[in-house]
Amino acid sequence: MCAGCHGASGEGQTGPTLRGVAAKYSQDQAVAYIKSPLPPMPAFYPSMMSEKQVIDVAEYMRTIK
Repeated sequence: MCAGCHGASGEGQTGPTLRGVAAKYSQDQAVAYIKSPLPPMPAFYPSMMSEKQVIDVAEYMRTIK
């Protein structure tokens, strides 16, 4: 889902890079953004992602350096 726009390693493609997200967003802020993104990012929660998946994605993207 995410790699299509953000790249396989979070480097950015048509969407922005995910590198350095941890410096910009806390875990709670990242979760909130994934749940209610600003356009043009599509909303995948709750139709395609569970609460647990959102938390896992937020944790993962905060590790991308």
